[in-house]
Amino acid sequence: MNEIQFIKRNLEANKNKNVESKCFYDVLVDGKSLFDEFISTEENMVTCFGFYTDKKLNVNISNEFLKNKTSDLVTGRTALFVCRECGDIGCGAITLEIEKNAKSYVWKNFAHENNSFELEETDYINFQLLEFDKIEYEKAINNLKINCL
Repeated sequence: MNEIQFIKRNLEANKNKNVESKCFYDVLVDGKSLFDEFISTEENMVTCFGFYTDKKLNVNISNEFLKNKTSDLVTGRTALFVCRECGDIGCGAITLEIEKNAKSYVWKNFAHENNSFELEETDYINFQLLEFDKIEYEKAINNLKINCL
């Protein structure tokens, strides 16, 4: 099983790229940052955790990761990384499938998505399946939900 944690991060403003500073919660898996793993300095993405100013939206995102709410995306997938400026999937996002089992949650089939109806084979990212202990995962997500209020 993988271990999941969340840490608050702040990206500084970059006047050359015309982007403002942004706060969000990074996902650590087994102590390693998924932001650092997936996002290059050229990409303009952050995780969806704690990024939005609308507290209700942050709670809905947490509920989606707990499988208590269905995805709003046409593919039914869940957005993990979204546009740093607006959070719109149309700007491009990294999404995944989440399975909830009796003892665990599984994150799999990571892909680049922009809200098209079907993903192409080339949209998928070659990244390992992540499996989290159900109790520890739910505790981490619920603590994150509280921090985002």
